[in-house]
Amino acid sequence: EDTEANTFTLLNTSDYIFTPNSDLNGIGRFYIRFTNRTLSTDGNTLNDLQIFTIADPRTLVIKGYLNSETIAKLYDIQGRLVLNRMLNNMVTTNSIYVGNIQSGVYVVEVINDNGTKTQKLIIR
Repeated sequence: EDTEANTFTLLNTSDYIFTPNSDLNGIGRFYIRFTNRTLSTDGNTLNDLQIFTIADPRTLVIKGYLNSETIAKLYDIQGRLVLNRMLNNMVTTNSIYVGNIQSGVYVVEVINDNGTKTQKLIIR
């Protein structure tokens, strides 16, 4: 994990190449994470996502680890699709500007190969 670049790299599938622009000092930027569940089958990993809105600027935030191609869909309360966006699975925080969407109650659906997460939220 590179906390400054907000990225995760699976070292068992690819190399991580990093060239600093200045001298590095201190701790806390890079982390190596291990798990004993490598060969296990996960359930719906999307359940761990945090989905919320920010009022200024009006933004929909989807925070958490996405381990495959993921799509976020936003529906109004009548069930009409108002936004369909591919998320970046290389970062842990995806922000989507929703300033052009009217205030109200919406349903967010996040979909990938591992499952679906649906959540109701308010855009102010």
